[in-house]
Amino acid sequence: MVLEWLKKKDKFGESAVNKGAAMPDMGHDIWLQDTHGKRIRASVKSSLSVLKSDPEKILNTFTLATKSEEVREINIQVYFWLSVYSTPRISVPSMRQAAIVAWAPAEDLAGARFNSYKGEHRPAPDKKLSELRPMNELVAMLI
Repeated sequence: MVLEWLKKKDKFGESAVNKGAAMPDMGHDIWLQDTHGKRIRASVKSSLSVLKSDPEKILNTFTLATKSEEVREINIQVYFWLSVYSTPRISVPSMRQAAIVAWAPAEDLAGARFNSYKGEHRPAPDKKLSELRPMNELVAMLI
């Protein structure tokens, strides 16, 4: 989803995932490239709002779904939300109800505390998605 979105913005993005590799992955999902030509490791996290939250509530309630050891130079959050109130009703993850909601460079997360993630037993940064950077800022720094 992120690679397709970048392509539509005429930006470079390349998958870093090799599903056939014998060794574990490199810890990032895609390669990006900044305006100086430097390759950048990016982690993409996706989450599903089982609380049937709308996008605004997702931004103000949830955080980047990453542990401190998973932080890369660029960290992107994709969110899927369910809806029981819309027509047609969406009760399974759908591209129609998904968004690439925010990103954070590693330096923005350097001072974050990593606490248990809401509804899960894994740590995540204490910054809400609304406190992270908008995607148009990421697009502006890429080729």
